[in-house]
Amino acid sequence: MIIKAAIGAVGLAIGAASFANTDQLPNDTCKVPFDNTPVGCFPGAISAGSSENSQGFRNYAVKQFYALNWPVTDISSREPDLSKNPAPFDISVWQTWQTKTDLTKGSKPVLTAQNKQEIADILKSLNIAQSQTFAKHLEYLHDTDIPDQDHQPLVAIDKSKLHFEVYYNDVAVNDLSNFAKNNYQFTTGSTSDAKRGAIVAKGAWRVIPKSEYSTIDQFHTSLACIYSDTNTCNIQVVGLAGLHIANKMNPLQSTETKCEGLTCKNIKISEWSWTTFEHYQNAPSVASKSDFSNIDKTVSWLLYDNSKIDQNIKNCTEEELLALDNANCVVNQIPKSASTSAQIIRFQPSDRNFKVENLSEKVCKGSGLSSLDYSSCLTILAYTETPNVSPLQNYRLIENVWVDTRGNILPAYSGKNAVDKIIRNSSMEPFDRSVSQDNLDCAACHRHAKYDGMFTVPSIIKGDK
Repeated sequence: MIIKAAIGAVGLAIGAASFANTDQLPNDTCKVPFDNTPVGCFPGAISAGSSENSQGFRNYAVKQFYALNWPVTDISSREPDLSKNPAPFDISVWQTWQTKTDLTKGSKPVLTAQNKQEIADILKSLNIAQSQTFAKHLEYLHDTDIPDQDHQPLVAIDKSKLHFEVYYNDVAVNDLSNFAKNNYQFTTGSTSDAKRGAIVAKGAWRVIPKSEYSTIDQFHTSLACIYSDTNTCNIQVVGLAGLHIANKMNPLQSTETKCEGLTCKNIKISEWSWTTFEHYQNAPSVASKSDFSNIDKTVSWLLYDNSKIDQNIKNCTEEELLALDNANCVVNQIPKSASTSAQIIRFQPSDRNFKVENLSEKVCKGSGLSSLDYSSCLTILAYTETPNVSPLQNYRLIENVWVDTRGNILPAYSGKNAVDKIIRNSSMEPFDRSVSQDNLDCAACHRHAKYDGMFTVPSIIKGDK
């Protein structure tokens, strides 16, 4: 497949005005193209013509990524500015949504005079004007617990902890305010009546120290107030390591007549789809001993120490295969100390012909791509064509997962080995090592949530901090 022909020419749409609302549904101001051109809107649900295959869902997931990452000028409006093109130091639509901290009424620190001076100093060092939107937004980050591991941090190779936050679109917020009346269900999006459903996004952020500001253009970034129980701000620049997006929309209709076994447990979440994106430099992809040997040592991985390659070959492989269950293997293992850097690898599913970190503009315009490779290439080709090349080109679609009306988790994977079937975001599920019914994919985990597939609902309803 020659991806260039399949995608078509890329040119970003320039609009004269922002949206009249925050739903980002297509209208007269913004229309969703058939090609790979990024725009600031996307449909309320996947179209019927695309709902029968994995590629249709992946294409929708990419268009959703483009729109939710559209730059905002007026933060309080939470509207994408259609007169702008994606560029470095953007603040994206999803960053302006209410967060779990907001909805649980968690207290945020008050900026001190020293904090304001620290912000001014950072802006000056990055040559960013006080009038830019970047200068007006702060991420308030205090949660260092990995989403699927209570009280367990993820420590990067530079010894800093990753921080996590959950973001809710206006539809989800309105649903939560009347959740009992809505029978504890979120709104489902659709295309038939052009309605946006609930969207919940989970972000993983890494600290970018001043010594690494030279690499800052490689990340989607933000100013951040990092705080703990002391409720005082530590002002930092943070870069996005991973983004996990759950969207409730019309389900894929199955031709089967009934559910069986575990599939029956999935039906209650059949209107959700989950998409995960992550920065390509989070961790190397490894499926064999030779993959360890071929890790690119010129890359400073966020979550993997290149100096440990020989040790990992010795302790984590048998013959040519991965052997993560070996006693001395620490790869993807929870460290014994909460301050110890993790050693994380990505698994390389059999449905890929290229490692995600090896995808580039040149590779993506060539041949030999699998369907999943093709989908991961879309953002690369789109964002490298922007007038001011956007750092969003460095984020890769890992996969999109959904459940049909009979409870089947899709897509179905062809891989025969455990590591071929695990779908995981290395920054949010770093310590998953083997297949079980709970970590096989997003849906198998979220079906255990008490309220409509979302684990964060109880804390919001109860007002827990």
